[in-house]
Formats: sequence, C-alpha cells, structure tokens
Amino acid sequence: LNTNTKVITDINSQLKEFKNQPAAQTGACYIATMAYGDYNHPKVMVLRKFRDEQLSRNIFGRSFIKIYYKLSPYLVLLLKDSVLINRMIRNMLDKFVNKVGS
Repeated sequence: LNTNTKVITDINSQLKEFKNQPAAQTGACYIATMAYGDYNHPKVMVLRKFRDEQLSRNIFGRSFIKIYYKLSPYLVLLLKDSVLINRMIRNMLDKFVNKVGS
C-alpha cells in the first residue's frame, strides 16, 4: 500500500507538471507504473518501447495512445488502492510484455 501510495503521489506530480503538454510528449505509462510500482521497471520500459516503436507508427496506434493518455490518469486514481485489481493488471501486462518483448 505504501508503495502504491508513493507511485500515485509521483503520478499526480507528473500530471501537474505535464498538464499543459500534449500527452504523447510526457512519456508516462500511468497504469503500468501503478501496477509495477516504478516508472523505470523493466516491464514498463518494454511497454514504452512498444508504444514508441510500434503503436505510434499507425493511425490506430496513435488513436489508442491519445485515448490512453486521456483516460489512464483517472483510472489510476480510481484503482490505486485495489490490490486485487493491480495484481490482475500486472498479470495481463506480464503476458503482453512476454509477447511483445520477445
């Protein structure tokens, strides 16, 4: 819980700092950072790399990124205290990272 609280506090700081920047320029992966507890976690880095090298290359990926950055900060605020939800998110992300990180 303390780790998640710190992560959320850090994310809130990022939100304030980057509020006026276009979302794609901030580089934050809010949900993955919440789930793994560290912006620089190796799996979060794989997800950022996937975003930058795969998703951002086509219109559908860019649309997904835009929607993600619009909604994910609010989802993090809603889900920050749910250990079960965070565990489920980590499990889903682990499977995804294993596929795209190979």
